[in-house]
Amino acid sequence: AMQRSRAGDLLGHGQAAEEGVAWAQGRDPALLGRALHVMAHQRYISEDYKSAVELASKALALRDRPDTRLSTDLLLASAQLDLGEVEEAGLSAGRALKLARELGHEHYEARAEWLIRKALAQSPQPAPVDQALVEASSELEPLYMRGLLLMAEATLAWRGERLHQAHGLLQRAI
Repeated sequence: AMQRSRAGDLLGHGQAAEEGVAWAQGRDPALLGRALHVMAHQRYISEDYKSAVELASKALALRDRPDTRLSTDLLLASAQLDLGEVEEAGLSAGRALKLARELGHEHYEARAEWLIRKALAQSPQPAPVDQALVEASSELEPLYMRGLLLMAEATLAWRGERLHQAHGLLQRAI
């Protein structure tokens, strides 16, 4: 019953998002960008990552404020990662990181760092653990973001066959 309810909720949100896009067509480009972002987010939640990437890319071209571009770049990077577009995800997350730093938005900066590190962990040649980032994460709030960042670093350590370091990072993550 819960699955049916959730599926119904998603379907309802999807229809509302599509209506919002249709309504915003030919009006204010910023409104259309917002409607496309909402629709991309709905598709992401529905695990339709290909559509989420396409819609978020269109939305990004219409987002006129740095904070709205930041939000859309983070969504785009997440969808690209889940679609397996690792290099593109790293680029989107990199743009988001730059915007988050410019805006002084620490939470989104951490989220962008996590997406970048996740993309690096999935790349054919994973990067080494960023020890400075690991140390900086000790002061990161909320705790779940600290855990996500440390798990990404643990994955990088594991991929680099540094199992003891990976274990230590996972211990810190939990």
